[in-house]
This record gives sequence, C-alpha cells and structure tokens, in this order.
Amino acid sequence: MMINIREIPFRATISGLTHSISVIEYKHPEAKANIYMQAALHAAESNGIALIYLLREYLEAHDFPYNVTLVPFANPFAMDIKIGEYTYGRFDAKTGENWNRGFKNLLTAHAGLEKIDLDAFVEKYQNQGFDTLCHEFSELLSVRLAVSLQNNTAPHEKLANILHDLALAADFSFDLHCDSISAPYIYAPSYLHSARLKHFNSNAFILTPNEPSGCFNQAIFYPWWQLTDCWNCITGDSKTPPKHAFTYEMGNKESFDLKNAKHLLEGILEYINNPDDAKNTSNKYACYEHDFSRVRAPVGGMVDYQDNLLGSLQKPNTSLATIYDKNSVLGVGKPQVLSVPHETLLLTRTSSATVHEGDEVLKVMANCFNI
Repeated sequence: MMINIREIPFRATISGLTHSISVIEYKHPEAKANIYMQAALHAAESNGIALIYLLREYLEAHDFPYNVTLVPFANPFAMDIKIGEYTYGRFDAKTGENWNRGFKNLLTAHAGLEKIDLDAFVEKYQNQGFDTLCHEFSELLSVRLAVSLQNNTAPHEKLANILHDLALAADFSFDLHCDSISAPYIYAPSYLHSARLKHFNSNAFILTPNEPSGCFNQAIFYPWWQLTDCWNCITGDSKTPPKHAFTYEMGNKESFDLKNAKHLLEGILEYINNPDDAKNTSNKYACYEHDFSRVRAPVGGMVDYQDNLLGSLQKPNTSLATIYDKNSVLGVGKPQVLSVPHETLLLTRTSSATVHEGDEVLKVMANCFNI
C-alpha cells in the first residue's frame, strides 16, 4: 500500500501564519472501493481525530484493500480559536457562519453554471447502463466543483469546497462529529435503512430525507439520490444510490477518547467490509429526521441531568432532567421536571448546567423503530 501525506493551504492569518489541511492518502493496488473520512470540521469535536489516529495505525499494520483518504484536522483555523478553556469551533468567530453549512448542492446553478437537467442527462446515457451513467455523472460533478474551487468565496465555503473535492470520489464517506454530552448516533440517508446498519457500534440512527443541505453528508449523497430516482423513474429500474455517506456523532465534544474511538472504529470497519445484514441481535433504533427534536428550557436556571438515560429508550413522561430556577432555589417555588408525553430515546444534553429560558437542554428521538 502506498502512503502519501500532503498539505492543502487554507487560510492566511493577519500574522502571516497560513493554516493548511493535512491529507493522508492510502492507495491499494487492488482497491475494492474508495473511503473518505474527516474529523473536527467543528473543531471542538475531537473524538473523530482519535478515531482517525487509530485507523491510520490499523492501515499501517493490515492489508486493507481500499483506497483511503483521511483528513484528521478538517478545520485547522477553528482549532486555534479558544475562549477560556473551550474551543470555539462550531462557528466562524468573525462571521458567525456554521462551518458545516457551506457545502454546495452541485445540481443547482452556481458560478455561471446552469442547473443540471437530470432528465436529459439520464436519457443521454440510458442505453449505456447505470454504471456508465454513474461514471459520467461523477465526471460532471467534478467539473462543476472545480468551478466552485476557483471562486473567491467566504472562508466556510472555501473550506467546504476543499473538503468536498477530497470526498467526491468516495464510495464511503464519514464526517466525524460530536454533540455536547451525548450517546453515539449516526445520520444516514433513508435509502441506506437496512440491517446492515447494525454493524455500527451505535444504537441510534437518524434517517435523513432526499433534500438538499449545506451539510457535508447531504451534499455528498443528495445529487446521487436525485440522479438514481430520475434513472428509476425513466427506466422502471429500482437502483439504490451508490453513496454511503454518514455524519457520525461520536459522543461528547471537547473529548479525545481513544477507547470509545476504538469501539466505534470496529463497527465502521465491519460496515465497510460486510455488505450483508448484520447478525447483531441487540436493540438498535432509528427515526426519521422530522422526529428528531430539541427540548428547550421553560425557564432559566440550573439543570440536573439524567445522564444514565442517555442512549436508551424511555417510556412516556419519564423524567429526563430537572430545572431549578431562582424561585425554587429560594424556596418560593418548585423545580420543573422535563419530560415528553411519548416514548422517546434520549440522545444528548447540553454541556452546561446553566441555561436561559428557551435554550436547548436535550435532543430526543420519537417514533423510533427497530433497525
């Protein structure tokens, strides 16, 4: 296996320091597929760096028949922005832009390019088969992204274009994130809903719709989902989009947990290596994205969380957290219990014990079903 490390310049600072994106590339002479993985796009979410570190070690010790591209520090500029002891890594500190909202929907008109006419594109290659169609579509997307790369864009868009270009040819792509205080969970396109997901060492999945987004994983799979639906409509076929694109929320942000990363990496490798349905009999749950919601604070105060409930299914009206506001602390009121009136899976809670009224306190899944 050939190994190469290269640097892509990203952003020059006032002091003259230029941040660059480090790219580790493994080329296998008998590669079955292409894999792309990035970590810390939201720079405080560093558990993904731990996973890439372990995967790099694995690749150096094993014959892994895939081409692999690894970007352990996907946002080096944001990694250097600290406020007190915390990394301000989710938003550009200057503009407020979310670093994971600049990814291009390559189907749309942009930078002087017209919108792709998918009907005409499918009809052009209809008689040459789906594989040829996919090859030509990949070439088309690459050309369109090259135009985006040449434009003078805002920093969050420039970063997105660079990362998008690195991932464009991947069959499997993983954007490694973390939530505040969280059980591991995965965003997956709905077309990948099958027992194969049970290979992952996570018990919670958010199934996302066929809609465009400025997020990485949807920018990867959305054009291919649209193309495949168009192909199936015109030909009467029943193809599944060829891209396996995930956002993996690996647990708590501001954490570098090698033990957790090793456990989750084992599941990722199982998913890649084994296309069959997993025999895992443990309970793993999914919901559609519209059933994934936030519970907000009804008052300002201090929160007593039930961290032992994270990652597990709860009965209706279970106490998920308790808020102690000023009146309850002074003894002139009662603390307020947070619950939901339906069965729910508690996934995350905010990392702070103090919240204003209206702040996000919890994230929960509703209408869950077994994978």
